[in-house]
Amino acid sequence: LKSLVPDVKTQTHLLQLGSDGEILPHIDNVEASGSWILGLSLGAPRVLRMENIADESDTFDVLLPSGSVYVQR
Repeated sequence: LKSLVPDVKTQTHLLQLGSDGEILPHIDNVEASGSWILGLSLGAPRVLRMENIADESDTFDVLLPSGSVYVQR
């Protein structure tokens, strides 16, 4: 994962979810948590749902197999 981090001085916070956990729809505060997100899916497949804040009907889902990584900026 270190090779995917854009800068070693990047502010980092970790979030671990249980197998029945979820992150409800939200908009990240880039001043508090930085301008990019690195996600790692472990243990079971997960679904990442992206939604257009201007049009809630404009959504798409991405299946994240266990062991997959995504970087979002």
